[in-house]
Amino acid sequence: MFKFLIRFLIISLIFISLNLWCVALANNPDSLVLSAVKDSLTFQPSKIAIEPIYALPDLDYTKAMSMGAIHSGVNKFVIFYNQEGVQRFIEADYLVRIWLNVYVAKVPLKAGSVINVNDNVVKDERELSTLPKDFAIDDNINGSTLNANIAMGQVIRLGLISKRIDIRLGQRVIVVGKVGNATFSLPAVALSSGSIGDDIKVRCITNNKVFIGKIISSSEVQTGG
Repeated sequence: MFKFLIRFLIISLIFISLNLWCVALANNPDSLVLSAVKDSLTFQPSKIAIEPIYALPDLDYTKAMSMGAIHSGVNKFVIFYNQEGVQRFIEADYLVRIWLNVYVAKVPLKAGSVINVNDNVVKDERELSTLPKDFAIDDNINGSTLNANIAMGQVIRLGLISKRIDIRLGQRVIVVGKVGNATFSLPAVALSSGSIGDDIKVRCITNNKVFIGKIISSSEVQTGG
């Protein structure tokens, strides 16, 4: 009986400590601002760091909202808090730093080189504020051709590559898809050019119907029906 009582007391203390920790975390303005930053971003960062520009008073904080588009640098936030049953707010400045995994040259590359992801080009974590506007982050750069010399470690820019073309305008392709449990494949002609992963229009040869589908190979376009 004594051992059971001791165990019960230990579990109760742990439960109380966890509740206090969760309440403290919920009332922490930094955690609320961090959540607001994550909710505002339209991309998946590899890492985020925030730092208040000035110390905030100790209040019962409940929610934070950004006052503009999130960017690397100083951002303004509205932080709400409860005071005697009334919701109020204060404005606060936070330094926000964001990192992304982007493609960089693994070795020095010459103009005309073909990008081979994980061979001569790899992903590396870089801070957003240091990146050019047209940095490459999508896997569909694989097979693209460089238009300029790139130094080892240099960020791959979309403006410096010629995208690989898997299907060209006027090319005969096969449209594949599924309606219910039935699958189909139809001969068609591409109405535009594109790479694997791109959406293009194709015209079915048998009935002249125009489909919009995703390029899945150098000869196939997938559509929903």
